[in-house]
Amino acid sequence: VNVCVQNRTGMEECRVYEDDTTVAGDFVAPHLHPGEIFPIIWRDDDAKQTADFAFQIGVPTELASALLEYADLLGITESLRELTGDEPLPVDPNGGFYQDFMEMEDENDWYVKRPSQKWGGNVHWISPGDEATH
Repeated sequence: VNVCVQNRTGMEECRVYEDDTTVAGDFVAPHLHPGEIFPIIWRDDDAKQTADFAFQIGVPTELASALLEYADLLGITESLRELTGDEPLPVDPNGGFYQDFMEMEDENDWYVKRPSQKWGGNVHWISPGDEATH
């Protein structure tokens, strides 16, 4: 995939990225070095960018491992497995987003959201649901 982006000095830089097809999903999955950004691009014939300001960011392996460990500790990983497995949020029949709150064992509240079926998948995302959870 040939991608051109504007760098911090305003100059356009173009680079060819190879899609790691061993990574499942609907989006191109390049190998990124720490600090490198790459637009989220559909993995189809058009290879269009999903949105103007949606990017993947390369992080050091240690940070990725620490974030996963933190998500495991909070129960986020298991909750997302359930949401994308046997217990998904319903799809909004009007094409919008379905949203709900969930409380973890540590009593933190998380805001859960699922887009309409137009995405053709079972994507969910969560964010802190209140000030205490932040």
